[in-house]
Amino acid sequence: MIELVYGNGSEALLDALAERLEAARAAGASPLVPVHVVVPNALVERQVELGLAARRGVSAHLRFHRLEAFIRQQLAGAVEQDVHVLGRHGYERRVLDALHDSAFLARPEHAEVRAYLGAAGAGSAGMERRRVQLAQRLGRLFEGYGRSRPELVLAWAEGRSGLPEDATEDLRATERWQRALFLRATGEAAPAAAGRPGARPLALPMLVGRALDRLLAGGVIPGVLA
Repeated sequence: MIELVYGNGSEALLDALAERLEAARAAGASPLVPVHVVVPNALVERQVELGLAARRGVSAHLRFHRLEAFIRQQLAGAVEQDVHVLGRHGYERRVLDALHDSAFLARPEHAEVRAYLGAAGAGSAGMERRRVQLAQRLGRLFEGYGRSRPELVLAWAEGRSGLPEDATEDLRATERWQRALFLRATGEAAPAAAGRPGARPLALPMLVGRALDRLLAGGVIPGVLA
């Protein structure tokens, strides 16, 4: 049975992890057996190392993994090759492609995007620079949504708003153009993965949801992380 401990306080989570490790040691687990910990970035990895050292006197035999790489490792050889998970650079390439599509940008929800790009002068080097900068910013943002706001990503994938009912109209307008660019990046019209022309790009929560459904049904997980 899986027991989930979650919260916004890192110290409380570190306490729970330290207690779990001590319980495993008391139950006879070898101190030489590595402990696998999945973390979002190097900053959290270092925080966990130092936090466990402070609580247990030593921080040894820890094996840290990033979420995407960990899932890739766990699913290796047990997946079909029809999808891949987008990371920051994958989003950047696809958003930049969308920002060069004049028909796509002509849609009503992209008025803010058109105004931002057009302020640099149509066809100018400044406009191209703004395209690249916006694509880079949205690449980081969309990757972050997949890790910290999966409910938003899943709502968008289902054609729904991910905002609360009392959200302001300005916020809803921003969500509309972000959602359109996100769906373009993860949709059928998105450029294929390098070296895998038939692969469809997905956000991490979308693949995890599909993977869990198939696992629970006893089937093969339909995707590979890249």
